[in-house]
Amino acid sequence: MRKPPKRLTFPEGTRQIASAREQPLRTAWFYLGFALYASTAFGWVFVMKHLKLATISVLYSVSLVLLLTAIGVVLFRESLNYFEVIGIVLAVVSLVLLMRFA
Repeated sequence: MRKPPKRLTFPEGTRQIASAREQPLRTAWFYLGFALYASTAFGWVFVMKHLKLATISVLYSVSLVLLLTAIGVVLFRESLNYFEVIGIVLAVVSLVLLMRFA
């Protein structure tokens, strides 16, 4: 039985490309991946200084849902039914309420 292909993030993909080279630590792919990983780590530290973890997790989750929905609708021409649109609207309302009262 064949394994399905592993899904990679962009920084992880740059690491794999770099590791396939003869001198992986001297490739532009390595430095690009390192910079991307470092920037997200510093971003999380910065955000955690200013917001509660509960707020960050809700913001991250709803942002991820909105981004993936937008990609599905725009790039893959998926359609949204009535309940999905209501769910997206409620997710945005939850963000507005969280930012307003948290």
